[in-house]
Amino acid sequence: MRRVVIKLTGTLFDEESGTTLKSIVELMSGMYHDGVQSFIITGGGGIARGYINLARSLGAEEATLDELGIMVSRVNAKVLISTLTEFAYPLVPTNLEEISYAATQGRIVVCGGMQPGQSTNAVAALIAEKIKAELYINASDVDGVYTSDPKHNKDSRKLATVSTNELSKILSRDKGTAGTYELMDHTAMMVIKRSKIQTRIVNCSVDSIKKAVQGKDIGTLVIHDS
Repeated sequence: MRRVVIKLTGTLFDEESGTTLKSIVELMSGMYHDGVQSFIITGGGGIARGYINLARSLGAEEATLDELGIMVSRVNAKVLISTLTEFAYPLVPTNLEEISYAATQGRIVVCGGMQPGQSTNAVAALIAEKIKAELYINASDVDGVYTSDPKHNKDSRKLATVSTNELSKILSRDKGTAGTYELMDHTAMMVIKRSKIQTRIVNCSVDSIKKAVQGKDIGTLVIHDS
């Protein structure tokens, strides 16, 4: 089977109706029938940020805040596993060794965070490297990489392609504290660079993910520097 890693934004799990999540589950199940084994990494979303903000206000240090985010992301992973039913590997892997074993079972694999200081974007990149995935899709809250934050700069331009070095410069503005990870963090970029993982950043929607898996021009493609 083709192996594709998909990082899902945690905001999907903030929807009480679960409409978008249900559509993505149907997509993953259909892809599975078409010979694609998906490795899905779930973010923590608003629930995780709520706990992180509360704990931060009470004086918790960043390592503990990261642990809270990891716990919530794993709960989200379990929710997704229960929705995928027999198509999914039944457990939530917590490290790369468990990921390697789950991969041999031939089912859709779903996990959350792994260790403090490491975003789920970095987890997704490490998994893509470990299982030799042909594609890593970062399905985020934005539809690609912009020259600056499009939420605050109306003149920001979306990039059809971005080099790993250029993306690293854009990401250098991120503080990297718990609950603030957006497109990528520096660990994710390091892994993508060293393993030359084919990476595409798209909006977290059924249509965008489907087109990315099909190899169509959608979102932003990360180009590897020589």
